[in-house]
Parts: sequence; C-alpha cells; structure tokens
Amino acid sequence: MSKDFTEFLSYFQELTLPIVFQEGSEHEYSMKNDALPDKCIDQFILPSMDFEADDMTEFVPCGFWKTTHGQIVVIIWCARLLRYSFFAIIFDINGKAYESMEIAGFFTDGEYLIRRMVNIDLDDTFYIVEGAHLIDEKEFDISKTRKIVAEIMPDGRIAKMVS
Repeated sequence: MSKDFTEFLSYFQELTLPIVFQEGSEHEYSMKNDALPDKCIDQFILPSMDFEADDMTEFVPCGFWKTTHGQIVVIIWCARLLRYSFFAIIFDINGKAYESMEIAGFFTDGEYLIRRMVNIDLDDTFYIVEGAHLIDEKEFDISKTRKIVAEIMPDGRIAKMVS
C-alpha cells in the first residue's frame, strides 16, 4: 500500500459487516472520525465522484473494509445542497479507484423527497431500498419505491440489478 493511501485510510474506522447506512448514520462517524484533509479529498475522493464539489460540499469519513476479492471499500458521507448521501468507493490495494456508487441518503429531485438506505452483507453485497414521497405529503408513493442489489465483482466493478 502506498504511503498516501495508508494515510487516507487512517481517517476511517475499520467496519465489520453486515452494516446498515441510512439517514442519520453520519452523526456517529462525524463524532468519532477526524475530518479528511483537502489533499486526501483531492487525491482519493473527488476523482471518483460524478459531481463537482464546491465550497459548501462536506465529506465525512465513515469506514472501510477489505472485500473477499482483496479490494478496499471506503464509505464516505457527502453533504451538498439538498443532497446528503453515503458513497461506496472501491479501491485496489494501492489506492487506485475502480468505481463508486451512491448507496444511501436523503435528497430531492424538486418534486419528491427521496430516502435511500443500504444493508451491506457479509459477501460484499449491497441491498438498497429507496422510497419517495411528494414534498407536500408525508405518505410514500409506492410507485416510486425501488430495490437495488449491487455486488462488488472480482475486477472491482459494481454489478447492479434494479427492481
């Protein structure tokens, strides 16, 4: 492992699977883990994100584990304007990112409030449930509910099945 990647991982606690991430889980990690320095965010987090970070974007390191195939999965919480999300980033042992995925959180598309939670199982499989309701209402819209099963493949990629 490179010195930079080892330093990056030192900001995360080692996780034991199975584990659940959902709205509110970030509080535990923000209390226990030190903030990531900008150099770690720039080198390891931002290249894996599918959005541009701005001055209001916040990252909280949560945890990591080593997969059955030898990759390292890092879980990070990210706060942006009207979007609060947990991301899984899959790295090789040297810190090269394979892929990332938004796995849990709370956000809006302007019309609906969307909540997503994940249960990560012992076999590195993500079981994600997502529900939504109109911003003005409290009842979930069953037609906006979906389930996603995602698995980390031996090559470090994420295979997803949405239903």
